[in-house]
Amino acid sequence: MAGTASWTGQEPILRGQSTPSASPGTLAPSRPSGGSLCDSRLRRLRLRWWDQLGSSGSRYRHVLLMQRLPTKLEGPILLAPVVHGDERGFFLEYYRRSALAEFGIDDLFVQDNHSRSKRGIVRGMHLQPGMTKLVRCVRGSIVDVVVDIRRGSPAFGHWEAFELDDVDHHQVYCPDGFAHGFCVLSEVADVTYKTSTYYDPALEGGFAFNDPDVAIEWPAEVELIASQRDRSAPSLAELASALPFVY
Repeated sequence: MAGTASWTGQEPILRGQSTPSASPGTLAPSRPSGGSLCDSRLRRLRLRWWDQLGSSGSRYRHVLLMQRLPTKLEGPILLAPVVHGDERGFFLEYYRRSALAEFGIDDLFVQDNHSRSKRGIVRGMHLQPGMTKLVRCVRGSIVDVVVDIRRGSPAFGHWEAFELDDVDHHQVYCPDGFAHGFCVLSEVADVTYKTSTYYDPALEGGFAFNDPDVAIEWPAEVELIASQRDRSAPSLAELASALPFVY
């Protein structure tokens, strides 16, 4: 499975506040406003520093908001937001369209979904042509899996798994041409995800989560519980010739 990384840092800088520099783990400041300052020279220095960032400043700020972590498969993207935590709890920014665009995610998401599942529940492997997903676990922990189902892809049938939880707050971008599924590790897990098209039961499909040819290595420590539909799903090989996804 892909590795994990933890991000913590200071409380985010609020709009109207600024510092002469920013370090990883903090949000970049907003451009200083025109309010009164005791030291006009300091204000000029701050404005000059901001302006010198230029177009690169946008990229720099986005890096401070979120980081892309390595993946094995080409297409899926694993994201780690900056988490600002203290004794009160935490704050994070999990979606900003301009920041995600820096990583090649330019989808216009139109629907948000939320599922709650108990330990051992497995959902997958699901697909809908034209749909991309941005998946996160907001409560508990899950193993999230994507499978390349693009005909002609050298990685066709290959899978990759990521542990998503409410500690690191990682997110997985599942592009069109990949099937998606997950199983629950914690006693209860809440999973939310954005989709780039509306759910359409007439278009949705899938293949068996326990397809022996795909051979996803689900966690051995949990007993998998699937719906009747997922238990009776066909194999990927049975669907392959009719799949609309092309590499």
